[in-house]
Amino acid sequence: MQLRVLGTVAVVDPAGDAVPIGGPKRRALLARLLVDANRVVPAGTLIDDLWDGDPTPGAAATLQSHVSQLRRIVGADRLRTLGGGYVLDVAAGELDAALAERELSEGKAFSAPVAPMTPWASCPRRSVAGREHPTASSATCRGPPPSPPGSKSSGCR
Repeated sequence: MQLRVLGTVAVVDPAGDAVPIGGPKRRALLARLLVDANRVVPAGTLIDDLWDGDPTPGAAATLQSHVSQLRRIVGADRLRTLGGGYVLDVAAGELDAALAERELSEGKAFSAPVAPMTPWASCPRRSVAGREHPTASSATCRGPPPSPPGSKSSGCR
């Protein structure tokens, strides 16, 4: 089983097929448990996180329902109740973020698919102090924009 948090949160079975997770709260619960994989996350913390600090009166029961549904997806033996919270047991190599972190720390390039990047020359432009500059906030552009004309620096400040 693979657990993915880089990109869309997903559970992938051994055959490589995506397993349906459910709605946004259940997907957020899975993501939150994966952030603290193999550690107990208190139920109160999960409720605060899932309801942005403003839980509904039935939030505790709803959380238990979502946990029950996630157990069917990842296995009841892996998603355990412990000490007033929940722990999701994740084996080495199952979580894409941990795999990427390990590969990067070993100096390897992580092999997850990524969207192609747009060259700065084709990014949207805006006028800054009367000059045209690429916008650093463009979602498709990566890295520092070119230096403004006449600047001696090699990147953004």
